Amino acid sequence: MIYAITSCGTNKLINEDAVLVGNTIVDTHVENIKLEDRWVICIADGVGGNAGGDLASRFVVNHLRNQLGDVNSLEELRGSLVNINEQLLAYAIGQAACKEMATTLTGVYCLDDNRYLFHIGNTRAYALQGKYLKQISEDHTVKEWLLRQGQFEEAENCNASEITNCFGGGKDRLLSKLIVSPMENYRKLLLTSDGIHDYVDIETMEDVVGSGLPGIEMCETIIQAARNNGSSDDASVVLIMEE
Repeated sequence: MIYAITSCGTNKLINEDAVLVGNTIVDTHVENIKLEDRWVICIADGVGGNAGGDLASRFVVNHLRNQLGDVNSLEELRGSLVNINEQLLAYAIGQAACKEMATTLTGVYCLDDNRYLFHIGNTRAYALQGKYLKQISEDHTVKEWLLRQGQFEEAENCNASEITNCFGGGKDRLLSKLIVSPMENYRKLLLTSDGIHDYVDIETMEDVVGSGLPGIEMCETIIQAARNNGSSDDASVVLIMEE
């Protein structure tokens, strides 16, 4: 079963997050969505520093919804995502004020018994392993890059949410870190935008996912925890629970 909530940021008129569950682009929430043999679930977070972030995130999830029905392999999935990026770049050229519109993207594609993770940017995917959540995506941010270079002091003082790779952004090279990889058939998966995981630590989310609450209440609890901890950003969470 799939449960999802997306919440517009405090004092914002437009939610730049876009959530796709199967053929449904989530408006506020969905619950009790049954999994089929072929499905796609993802969160795209429009880059707030670039005008048109909401356009970019919705463009990408709309094209995912329309194109993935014909995808039958990891290679075809990657090709489809690269094609969507090319279309986004072409679309952006015609938007005078939004030529560098950009979005992150993290999701899971299921084809029969095969699961594929696709990811770029700083939206995240977590898997529950026993009692513990493990982040299975890699943040493409300046902070993460600095940490990998051993520049720990610089990492502590940088803009933690500044991304290095994304869809769009006016340059096709920004897609160079796109991850498309096979993944295990985890029984519980959690997808979040940074309006969640920048404010709620993994231990708290771990406790909620393992709490036994109904799925939609788990999502509501995580959203509320982010708000209680000061998140004014758009916030999205998707919980995938397989029997």
